[in-house]
Amino acid sequence: CADGIKESLAEAAIKEDFRAYRFLPLEVQERRPDLARLALENKSQWGRVELPPALLQNTEFMRQVLDKQPSLLAEVGEELRGDAELVRQLVAVDGQALRYASDSLRNDPAFVASLLDGQPSAFCHAGESVVSNLELARKAFTVDPQVYVGLPQAQRCDLRIAKLALEYDALLFGRLPHEMQTAEYAIYGLEHGKTRADVIYEYALGDRLKADPLVIQANLVRNPQDFDKFIGRHRNDKAFIAQIAKRNPALVDYLPARMKSRVLQDREVKSAHRQLQHTMKQLD
Repeated sequence: CADGIKESLAEAAIKEDFRAYRFLPLEVQERRPDLARLALENKSQWGRVELPPALLQNTEFMRQVLDKQPSLLAEVGEELRGDAELVRQLVAVDGQALRYASDSLRNDPAFVASLLDGQPSAFCHAGESVVSNLELARKAFTVDPQVYVGLPQAQRCDLRIAKLALEYDALLFGRLPHEMQTAEYAIYGLEHGKTRADVIYEYALGDRLKADPLVIQANLVRNPQDFDKFIGRHRNDKAFIAQIAKRNPALVDYLPARMKSRVLQDREVKSAHRQLQHTMKQLD
């Protein structure tokens, strides 16, 4: 390997293993861009081909091969890094490609927004001002809430963005920064989560939060059918259960008969439950 690979055998060697390209003499690498293209086309998914400076400066050649290894965008000139259409094509292949684009593109809200329907993960690699934009975060989370996990630490700790992520997938509670995994955020996910809010209590919360009275109430307001499963030590606490029933009178229908009778002694609960029954009859 120290003497390189004979040029006549280079093509066969690269087809066999793309890593053979790096053993070619620099002069051959610079003179034979076709071999660089071959290496890029044959590399493994996680493999990387190092190109010589002469090829990296060859704008036309790089325009043709960047989609094979979008991370090479970081090593080319500003002309390519600032080419909106080229960057758009590369982001479609790999959302991380936006990370290597010019600052002007990474900080352009309209350009970044145009990428998110097809590649929401690109949002994680936008400029700081853009990645803090709540409306763009909403657009990205609408396509894939898991985008939150890839955000820079500062944005993951932004309470606005964290709560927005919980609205789209309550189970992201478990991916919040440790200091944000509190009752406040657990309750927010239970009350506002569009998806999987029914399982956050069971699978995303630790024992301490599961025992928090306010968390229990928020869970049963959202999921009254789980009364028996999650009411715990408050099973005989009429006042506690009545507070939940006031917020969601459907809970009454899941109570044991004796507790149901006791809770319906509360005029507010009785009135709300009667109104719910009336509404259900009308819908039937």
